Amino acid sequence: MKTKGFTLFELLAVIIIVALLSIIVFPMLIKVIEKSQRNAAQVSAQNYLDALESKMIRESFSKNINLKENNKYYLIADSFFSDETSSEVLNIKPDIKKAYPEDGYVMIDEKSLQISYAYLAINGYEFECKKNVCEFRQKYGIYTPTDPEVTISPYPIISDLGITRVTIKSDPKKGVKTYYSIDLGNNWLEYKGIITENFTKLMVKSVSRSKLESNIVIQNNVSIASDAITSGAYDENNATSNASTFTDTLLRKIYISENMIGQNISLTMTSGGANNIRFYNKDNGLIFNNTYGSSVTITIPDNAYYMTYAIIRGGLSSYLYEIKVRDEPVISSVLGYPLIDENGVFVQSTEVTINYFQTSITKLYKIGTEDNWIPYTDAVKLDYGKTLTAKGIDSTGKEVTSSFTATLPSDAITSGAYDNNGSSYNVSTFTDTLLRKIYISENMIGNRILLTMSGGANNVRFYDKNNVSIFNSNYTTSSTITIPANAYYMTYATIRGGQASYLYEIKVRDEPTMSTIIGYPIIDQSGIFVQPTDVTVSYFQTSITKLYKIGTEDNWIPYTDAVKLDYGKTLTAKGINNSGKEVVSSVTTTFPGDAITTGAYDGNNGTANASTFTDTLLRKIYISENMIGRKISLTMTGGANNIRFYNKDNGLIFNSNYGSSVTITIPNNAYYMTYATIRGGQSSYLYEIRIVP
Repeated sequence: MKTKGFTLFELLAVIIIVALLSIIVFPMLIKVIEKSQRNAAQVSAQNYLDALESKMIRESFSKNINLKENNKYYLIADSFFSDETSSEVLNIKPDIKKAYPEDGYVMIDEKSLQISYAYLAINGYEFECKKNVCEFRQKYGIYTPTDPEVTISPYPIISDLGITRVTIKSDPKKGVKTYYSIDLGNNWLEYKGIITENFTKLMVKSVSRSKLESNIVIQNNVSIASDAITSGAYDENNATSNASTFTDTLLRKIYISENMIGQNISLTMTSGGANNIRFYNKDNGLIFNNTYGSSVTITIPDNAYYMTYAIIRGGLSSYLYEIKVRDEPVISSVLGYPLIDENGVFVQSTEVTINYFQTSITKLYKIGTEDNWIPYTDAVKLDYGKTLTAKGIDSTGKEVTSSFTATLPSDAITSGAYDNNGSSYNVSTFTDTLLRKIYISENMIGNRILLTMSGGANNVRFYDKNNVSIFNSNYTTSSTITIPANAYYMTYATIRGGQASYLYEIKVRDEPTMSTIIGYPIIDQSGIFVQPTDVTVSYFQTSITKLYKIGTEDNWIPYTDAVKLDYGKTLTAKGINNSGKEVVSSVTTTFPGDAITTGAYDGNNGTANASTFTDTLLRKIYISENMIGRKISLTMTGGANNIRFYNKDNGLIFNSNYGSSVTITIPNNAYYMTYATIRGGQSSYLYEIRIVP
């Protein structure tokens, strides 16, 4: 029997199907293999770290590890990375069953002895773990880096990595490091932007993680220019002078890297105020010129290409001890003065602004010793006495920090003035040329403050926002002052230059203020009686509830207008603000000091009741209109008693002297009567006033 074979069409169909299956299945198979290899690498790497931690716990490492830098232990598995530290490389190889990492290093925290960072290369994969967050990726393949580009200046260059006169542009690929040698290749140092030495031959190369190297770039000798700022200015030893005597005609020069524009440099110079700093652009145009004393931090201006340094006093010596790139965050603040507010006197927060170095990709801050770093976005309010720490991190992981503690400005009224301890002075000796300052909240305008001070030479001034004086007065030991309109801050000083002046206490007077029209006794046809006192209450501005009560009763009455208060009674006023704060004050009615006292109309003329007084102190009693033309009988002592009647305008309409007794008809328009002795210094008593029927 003859067997029939496949037709050409059938063979083509089979080939196409096989090809399609290959296209679909083969990549999946490759992925399965890669995943298996990746998993194996992860397991191997994790086993290695677990074994390492076990070895650490088992052997404690106290006797095995002598490699320490920056409070970290470095455990390095391959000498290729030994230049991570300047100390001895320690190879730790714990026993594990899986493949051992062929490359990498591990950092272990000194205190906790736990792994804080790991980089391992194993089975063609990279394993990187930071704070328990791990990343797996394929390892860099065989890679030869490009040749580095070397630029050598006869002048030093200020860069963000320090001060150098050699700049090297190396391969930007991750994992490539650049090295240089100044001893014909005997020793290779990693390039970090710090090359200031004179050299016969500079050799530069780049090396990848796969350890393939670029060509060696060679530069022949270049000496530093004679007018350059010499190396002593960036040797980190600011005790050694480095710039020789020179005049303004010989400017010492240093160049500036473009990445330093807007950043800060700190200059340490000789004392005095004759050190001149100038910045120039590429066209030698002067763009900055200023003179400083012994120390200054300068922000490098836009378009700056080089800087010069000189003394501006011809022929004198001037030394530049140190130039330092300030890459730590720069913290500035608007210092908070104490503030008088309706709730008392308190210290305002300081407003802190942070300028991070330009290469910062992470900007953080924290307050106090807390561990919680907060991303910085805008100005931070910092309470008095607290410390803020700022941290900037660049793309290489470099961290730089700086701190600031909020303090009162030196010219502030110090905290003792609002510590509620009026027995302790708090402001040191100062003169009128040094005014102590405190700010005033807007809600305090028209309110009152009580100042407790020393001596009789204390000057208090109020200023508006434009620093224009709107109030100026002198006080003795105590005074209550109403804060004037537009007041923005207050100053305090002694007006006697060189003498001590102390402000013991500032207190916001938010209690109600009471003023009275004090009632004198009145002669009326029904007898002699005491008028009630007319009490007016002024509540503090923020009071939304205004109450009063008379005596010890519990019934508080809403205050609307002046209150009539009988002689000897007590009125208590209470104000309540919108936060529920209650403030009270009281007043008790008494006779005016010049009133004829109650003993003169108590119906007992055997008792003297008016104390010794002279004609210069007239005792007074008012007269009711219905008593005009009526008679009153007066019983007195001696023969030197003076009786006077006055009208409403205080005009004298009757004046006569009497002995021990008299009956007088009250004249027309009489409004009040006075009684006194006409013999200065002698006693005179009015025993009794009686209306004659």
